[in-house]
Amino acid sequence: TASPGYKSYGILSIIAQYALDVKRLMNISPSVFRPMPRVDSTLIHFHKRQPDPCVEDYRFFKRIVKGAFSQR
Repeated sequence: TASPGYKSYGILSIIAQYALDVKRLMNISPSVFRPMPRVDSTLIHFHKRQPDPCVEDYRFFKRIVKGAFSQR
C-alpha cells in the first residue's frame, strides 16, 4: 500500500499495484494471535484492476523494477 516517496515503497509495492488495487483495511493487534508475534499486522484487500493492465514483456518490466530498486 506504500506510495512513491516513502521508504517502504519498493519492488513489492510496484508489482502489486501494477495489476491490483490495494487497500489497507485495518491494523490487527498481536494479542489476537497465538502464539503472540512481536509485530503488528495489517489486513489488506486486493482487487484485480479492470481492464487488465498490459505490458508487452512482463519479465522485462519486473527486471527494470528490480534493477531500479536494487541500489537505493
